[in-house]
Amino acid sequence: MRIQVLGPVCVWRDGTRLDLGSPQRRAILALLAVSRGQQLPFSGLADALWGERHPASASNVIQTCIKHLRRLLEPGRRPRAPSAVLPRLGDGYALRVPYDVIDLLRFRDLVAAAEVARRDGGQERAAALLADALGLWQQPPLADLPFLAAHPMAVALAGERCGVVAQYGEAMIAAGRSPSVLPVLEEAAAAQPLDEGAQALLIRAYQAVGRRDQAVAVYRRSRRLLVDELGVDPGQELSEAYESVLRRRTRPPAPGHGHVPDQDAGTGPVPVSVAGALPAQLPADVPDFTGRATELSALDRLLTGAKGSPTAVAVSVISGTAGVGKTALAVHWAHRTRHRFPDGQLYVNLRLRSGPPHAAR
Repeated sequence: MRIQVLGPVCVWRDGTRLDLGSPQRRAILALLAVSRGQQLPFSGLADALWGERHPASASNVIQTCIKHLRRLLEPGRRPRAPSAVLPRLGDGYALRVPYDVIDLLRFRDLVAAAEVARRDGGQERAAALLADALGLWQQPPLADLPFLAAHPMAVALAGERCGVVAQYGEAMIAAGRSPSVLPVLEEAAAAQPLDEGAQALLIRAYQAVGRRDQAVAVYRRSRRLLVDELGVDPGQELSEAYESVLRRRTRPPAPGHGHVPDQDAGTGPVPVSVAGALPAQLPADVPDFTGRATELSALDRLLTGAKGSPTAVAVSVISGTAGVGKTALAVHWAHRTRHRFPDGQLYVNLRLRSGPPHAAR
């Protein structure tokens, strides 16, 4: 017999798929399978099926579902004989089947074996085992039971898969097989746009295959999302992945040779902040900013002129009487061009007061 919960809930016996019947039966079997042989109380089953407000018939419905499941899973059991597969335990039930019957438990066995291989230095072996583990996933867990999508067990399973995808990516990068794992990491990063670990891993994979432009684009997109959605700057893992990209430089091609791929420089300036993350200190942009096209164009020209020289530094001053919008212009332009400053952006409020120069602070 085989039981699948990593996708639609299915059971096969002797190669034949069994008809499990109603969604309630499939849900009860799935929850018991995920519980790994532990007792699941009646209240837990009822909450999963109906929420906090159980119908008066809840007890009868669950008992009837268990009865039909026992007939399917133990066709040779004698009438009124105790069930060995779905025994009653206390005020609940448990599913007792061999360990390798349930795909979730086989998945966890493969992940555990991969961890042993990784500790022994066998990155190729670890990657192969993790690939086999992820291959057991047909769809999201309990995919045919949408009313269980928010159940803690289903949520935990989805999170468990994300963690294994990250382990797989790490093993593939360490084994020098970044090109092969890129589609998996791209899919994971797209599905979890606010997961800094997924974005950092994708940056590292792009860096490993020499696609620095895409690595930088991932960081900038992730940073913008974190700021806009959560109001926070990238954390250490994402910042360090980006800084690693900045540490790499292209060697000039040797005479008679073409382009030499990026490699670790080992020396040279690396933009970092005190906390190890790139500074992003700009105040919020003015959402309804209008006008000032002439001034914005002048600032753009100054930046373009400075970038034309490898040693030039443009210093701009915006002056005017109090209240005319100097700060709004500066902040708006800074947001508009922050992609030109990948090392970060600093902001200092000088807290100047109106009045004679000696009153300024």
